[in-house]
Amino acid sequence: NAQSLSILVNACAKLRRRDVPLLTQVAKNVTPRAKEFTPQALAMIAHGFSKLEVRSEILFYLLAAEIMEKMPLFSGQGLGMVLRAYGHLDIKNERLVQG
Repeated sequence: NAQSLSILVNACAKLRRRDVPLLTQVAKNVTPRAKEFTPQALAMIAHGFSKLEVRSEILFYLLAAEIMEKMPLFSGQGLGMVLRAYGHLDIKNERLVQG
């Protein structure tokens, strides 16, 4: 499920395990399930990919759309994690920054 994917990415990030094939599969599975993710899970996905320096513009574009939709539900910490992830990977999304 969606929560399991975010926990997996977060665990890889904590262990500093940059398994690109695994993260590619996670990204492919996030895309069709984006609506299922909680704000915390969206932040964890973005943060994990950023910490591992795995840059997927398509994934981050889709995450941004979902983040914008759920923006009122985000905590300050969650928003900070998201913005740091986009900044760290140098992925530009004006709509997200202005939101």
